[in-house]
Amino acid sequence: MKIELLEKGEIDFCLTSSSIDRPGIGCLLLMTEEIVLAVPDTHRLKDRQRIHLSEVANDRFISLKPGYCFREITDEFCRKAGFIPNIVSEGDEPATITGLIRAGLGIALIPIAAKKELPPLTLLHIEEPVCQWTPHVAWNENQYLSLAAQTFRDFVINYDYKAKP
Repeated sequence: MKIELLEKGEIDFCLTSSSIDRPGIGCLLLMTEEIVLAVPDTHRLKDRQRIHLSEVANDRFISLKPGYCFREITDEFCRKAGFIPNIVSEGDEPATITGLIRAGLGIALIPIAAKKELPPLTLLHIEEPVCQWTPHVAWNENQYLSLAAQTFRDFVINYDYKAKP
């Protein structure tokens, strides 16, 4: 687990989906971000602005591989909506997942900010359940940080996440 790696000093930082409350671990909430449903242009709901996640319970999903915190979060949203997603493809590269969506092979839950880095997708806002996540950055407060690591931490702390379009 990443937290143990931080505590042992094996890594400088980790990104996590929730706050870490442990002595000696610094943790900063980066932002709260909406998670949307990305669908291909041929999807039956493509003209809708908002949906309930349960409306896609029988659809084919494309997702990150197990072990990613974002995968755990999106699987939990599906459980809250009353279903286990039918995952037909797993990957670890957002561009690959996007390509599979655009090819019509399935749908995926993605952070809304991803639309800035990826080719245009049809995105649907989810009314129920509320789908959002709050990424955090954590570091070991008792571990030496190189100048580069300090600069990175300061950048992350001072970055204005809300000001970016």
